Amino acid sequence: MMPSEQPRVVCAADVVVPVGGKASFIRKNAGTEDPWASKCRNAPLLQSYGPFLLRSFDIAAAAPTSAKERITVLARQSNKVHPEPFRRSLTNAEEVEQAIQADGHGMIFQKGSLLQMSQEAAQNDVLLQVVAALEDSVARSQSSTVEVAQASPELLTISEQAKMFANTDVLLAPHAAALSWLSVMPKCAQVLEFCAPGNYQFVNYAKLAGKDHVCLSGVADWGTSRFTANVQEVVKEVQAASDRRAECLKKQ
Repeated sequence: MMPSEQPRVVCAADVVVPVGGKASFIRKNAGTEDPWASKCRNAPLLQSYGPFLLRSFDIAAAAPTSAKERITVLARQSNKVHPEPFRRSLTNAEEVEQAIQADGHGMIFQKGSLLQMSQEAAQNDVLLQVVAALEDSVARSQSSTVEVAQASPELLTISEQAKMFANTDVLLAPHAAALSWLSVMPKCAQVLEFCAPGNYQFVNYAKLAGKDHVCLSGVADWGTSRFTANVQEVVKEVQAASDRRAECLKKQ
């Protein structure tokens, strides 16, 4: 179909809308926090694109509720599918996970069945003392159940990835392509990104998709191989994200 200045009506059985590459809206002004993205928050294209993807994979995501909060941590650790070291690999993912989880104050820790834990993570029982950092924030949490899981999207099929992100209320992840899935996350979902300085594509993309986004410290630059998260900062921002989500759900 040749470009034309004349208006036309085109009927097609299938339409493919590419979202990657430097020419896409995701990469528009990726080197800066773009005011255009804030102005176009809740862009209709993305409001339709997320549900379209889920329909394409026949995924019926559970409706978000204040009674449950599902937190997913992406660590970017080497595995059988990606044996080479990742850039921006989170070295203390287990510590972060332990700090977020809590068994008291009406909260329950569960691991999602779809999420695949590394053997190292499953065997790591150290650093339990950091749970104390959450005691005050957990006590005022508005969620009766909190599910925390560490995930490696590359170990899942595309359909399983879509389902996982569609059932994630708070996403904690280093700067990575997997953040492109934020378009399928549920209403009031929160994105906490260990941002790589000078890379704002997901900061802007989250605004376009109508998702709250916060940059966390730790990653020195895009080429950083490994980094350690500030657990206290993560706990504070997860609780703040939980509070924002609760207020958002009240307005739905």
